[in-house]
Amino acid sequence: DVASAIAKETGISYMNKIVPYIRMIDDLEKGKADVIMLFPNERLNKNSINIAPLFPLENIVIGLKGTTYQSLKDLHGKVVGQVRGANYDDNLTADTSIEKYPTKNYQQNIGMLFNKRVHAIAGPYVSLIYAAGKLGYKREQLGEPLVLNSRNVCIFYSKITAKPQIISKLKNAIEKLKKEQTFEKILKNYQQF
Repeated sequence: DVASAIAKETGISYMNKIVPYIRMIDDLEKGKADVIMLFPNERLNKNSINIAPLFPLENIVIGLKGTTYQSLKDLHGKVVGQVRGANYDDNLTADTSIEKYPTKNYQQNIGMLFNKRVHAIAGPYVSLIYAAGKLGYKREQLGEPLVLNSRNVCIFYSKITAKPQIISKLKNAIEKLKKEQTFEKILKNYQQF
């Protein structure tokens, strides 16, 4: 919905496509995708143009009802599901006392958690809550989240396909949509659980 709002505001023809995290970055680097929205990382910063920050998202670790994690130390010896290749928090990624179970997407994370194949899951709060709701679960079935950080989702443009006039249109559209609070309104729809 965010991508569609930006594209419509620019007047550029577009096609949204949802692909696994790693493929999204590969496609951007190869010029198979023009624009993606993700948290910044070294690979993206090196191989694409960061057009603008869009909105902040809280990254969390959450378990089932009755679980509370006060710190990463509480997760030592536990298995945390997270999307393959994603880095939601440098400290979580670096902590070798926490086993990370790579998943395909947020829905698989939720399934793994409710089937008790992982102790907790990591990712953006809004994405995990939305995925849980889509699978028929209620917020009350989840524990209290451990907030890892708040990071800006940014829009990245492939260096292979980038055009200065499109960059300018994207920046203007994003600025206008931010002033109109369009992104906040869209995100609220995904937090209805």
